[in-house]
Amino acid sequence: MLANKKIILFVFIFASIFLEFLRDFLFVNINLQIQFSNLTESGYDTFNFTDSKMLEIIKDFSIQKLKILKWSMTLFFFFFFLLIGSLFSFVIWDNNTAKKFTKLYSLSGLTIFGTGFIIYLSSLFFNTENRFNFYYISIELSHFVQSSLYPITFLLVFYAYRKMKIQPKY
Repeated sequence: MLANKKIILFVFIFASIFLEFLRDFLFVNINLQIQFSNLTESGYDTFNFTDSKMLEIIKDFSIQKLKILKWSMTLFFFFFFLLIGSLFSFVIWDNNTAKKFTKLYSLSGLTIFGTGFIIYLSSLFFNTENRFNFYYISIELSHFVQSSLYPITFLLVFYAYRKMKIQPKY
């Protein structure tokens, strides 16, 4: 059974790393296409740096459709990494411990993601400099919960917390 757990954990780790690189590739190329579209609409003669395979797929998308695609992918990758972390916990711990982890992990992820979204919305009410500062903070919070760093961090902290057997002093 131990060998099966190691194989499952290896598959989860491999899937997380692969999906993180895929996510980065997709977002970078969609952003490049948005930048190209913005510049050409403004009358600039510019070169499109979007990957040729991605360009075949998204070349006819409007800027609005590309932004909707980015939001959809943001939600997909957020929920994917929530799922990976939760499944990982059920492989390494008993059901009761894994349920506790999943509850804390999910609520924390939703809190981080929600905080980023609130910071993004509040950025819309600021001047240009502050708008970008708040936007970049919200992006970093969003990137954290859309990466393998999120489940890895929470799994390690939860594991260490359980090993140290920290008890509240009331």
